[in-house]
Amino acid sequence: MKRSLIFFIFIFGFGQVNWEREVIDTVIDPSTFAMFNSLALDTNGIPSVVYCDDGIHNIFYAYRFGSGWHKELVDSGFSVAFGYSLIYDKHNIPHMSYYRVNVQNPQTTLLCYAFRDSTGWHISVIDTILYRFPDLSEIKSSIVLDTLGLPSIAYVHHDTIEPQYIKYAHYNGVTWEISTVEYNGLINSRDDGPVLKLNKYGIPLIAFRQQVNNTDSLKIYTYDSLNNWIMQWAIHLFNGSAPSLDLELDRNQYPHIAYDEGADLEYSWWDGSSWHTDTLTTIGWIHVRITLELDNYDRPHIAFKRDMQSKAIYCYKDVAWHMSLLCDSTDGVFFCDLGLEIDKYNIIHAVYSCDSFITGFFKHAWRGLVGIKETDTGYRMHEKEHWIEIYPNLSCGLLNIEYTLKNEGGAEIIIYDVVGIRKKSIMLHNCLLGTNQKRIDVGDLPCGIYFLVLSQNNEK
Repeated sequence: MKRSLIFFIFIFGFGQVNWEREVIDTVIDPSTFAMFNSLALDTNGIPSVVYCDDGIHNIFYAYRFGSGWHKELVDSGFSVAFGYSLIYDKHNIPHMSYYRVNVQNPQTTLLCYAFRDSTGWHISVIDTILYRFPDLSEIKSSIVLDTLGLPSIAYVHHDTIEPQYIKYAHYNGVTWEISTVEYNGLINSRDDGPVLKLNKYGIPLIAFRQQVNNTDSLKIYTYDSLNNWIMQWAIHLFNGSAPSLDLELDRNQYPHIAYDEGADLEYSWWDGSSWHTDTLTTIGWIHVRITLELDNYDRPHIAFKRDMQSKAIYCYKDVAWHMSLLCDSTDGVFFCDLGLEIDKYNIIHAVYSCDSFITGFFKHAWRGLVGIKETDTGYRMHEKEHWIEIYPNLSCGLLNIEYTLKNEGGAEIIIYDVVGIRKKSIMLHNCLLGTNQKRIDVGDLPCGIYFLVLSQNNEK
């Protein structure tokens, strides 16, 4: 039986964790910087992102390593790429879907799938769309992985007449199988913003917005027992709503949706018998961005950007909704995607792009849950300039420790068991002011729960 050790970071002085921010990348032209991006967390809760550093012409993948970000090229040589979706499998291999338009044939859009192994990125074309979408910011793809690690993608298709509709592609281990979720064939119709999720039984659910003759509906489709697509829920919306939406499933596998309805940000959830809806704030119609996550207690967290405004906003609900700026008050955020993810320790991660005069920044922000003491997260603790991060957690062998000190010199990491007995002490010599790293072997400790204490100059 595999042994597992669970570590909690323990630091004196508790309280709420404010947003902390760091720069992932910079660019000279902030007006198009990171217009399209997608955020994902690996199995250890380490964030990574795919994005364009020059607006639309190169796709980059960046992941957090140590105290900074490592950046590498995924794809280039096209006129535009957009609609990114990124996810990790259980082996921490990243998989992504996106659209690209080739320079040689600018009226053809390719749906692409890519994954990264030890040799680099591998890219394949899943479907060819004989059409170039006029508003790239409103077209999305969405990727998930089944229990075998095989990818499925929901995406927007367009035929040679005019209608825009949703398709579903699944890789069966040999080839891609493609099916149409719904196609009504009406000229004045379009389907936008597909979001794909798999429930715990491996059944796909796809949420999208459908517009027919200027009447909007938000629909959720799923498979029946014969693998036919059926509409399970539909919410009628007013005219003129933006196509941005996001879908999550709670622990009961019930859907929760954040979306724009009549220029208002709304959050709806199914309780097993009926829909409930909260109206949060006015956000407009054009270049709206909405992303939704549920934490371990099924509480909703939403990041969004208003119509034609330049501030990314974050809100969450406990007994009531709370709203605040996601970005720094001095950041200006352009027409861009927003990323929001919550790890298994309830640490909230977000990415957004902003500017400072003539320089653009792509930023990562993170915080613990509001009202949760720092010891409840098990991921990263902060007390002014002192903090410590450990991974992986759970661990059964080597443990990576990253810590920041306010003073140079020696320090000590002490490991206690649950009854307070000192089990291991690691002396840290010649430490630098700021961020340091250490790898230790905990394979000699019995299976159980342990506390880590960072100590320097009688301060813990």
